[in-house]
Amino acid sequence: MSQLSDKVYRALREEIESLSLLPGTHLRELEVAARFHVSRTPTRDALQRLAVEGLVEATPNRGVVVARVSYVEALQAYEVRTLVEPFAAAQAASTPAVRDTFERLLDRLETVVAEPKDEAALLAREEFDGLLHGTIARASGNQLIERIVAETRSRMRRAFRHLGGDGVFALRNEEHRAILVAILNGDSSEASAQMLNHLEQSRAGLLDLRVADFRGAL
Repeated sequence: MSQLSDKVYRALREEIESLSLLPGTHLRELEVAARFHVSRTPTRDALQRLAVEGLVEATPNRGVVVARVSYVEALQAYEVRTLVEPFAAAQAASTPAVRDTFERLLDRLETVVAEPKDEAALLAREEFDGLLHGTIARASGNQLIERIVAETRSRMRRAFRHLGGDGVFALRNEEHRAILVAILNGDSSEASAQMLNHLEQSRAGLLDLRVADFRGAL
């Protein structure tokens, strides 16, 4: 993928995940290309990559549209993540070469926690969550795990946003800290257990939001 295509892909993915682009929004190739000042080729490549990740859908009559938010897929994404991310955390804990990276992440976490409880702080905590999981996935040394984590987290992030659950990331600080401490201690078993606990708590949070949303519709 070219740099131009990657630029368009990342920008659109962020807008889709944050719901700046709502489900059902048409993404016309020419309009997207003009917006990002690129040709149709990198635009087409970016849209195809988003389609592979399930964030957009190509239909014969409607063209490319932003995919609907699927809670079933979000829950399935958790099932996948609970299989691969505890392993990734254990691998990170057994890799001394990445220790400095996780020390910096722990320092950053303390900075994020100390920030005022406003909208900017919530966004910073959500960003940290993505950084932490992405760094652990990379530290596993397995590119497939890295790609799986990015794609599945993307689906879950949309579901949380759709249910108004942005603030849930503010509640994950202690879980993040426990994962980082275990990795820094070189304790693979504990790192794996803490990651599994974190994912299970996050999944429970999504279910709670879904139940509240259902009751509110009654």
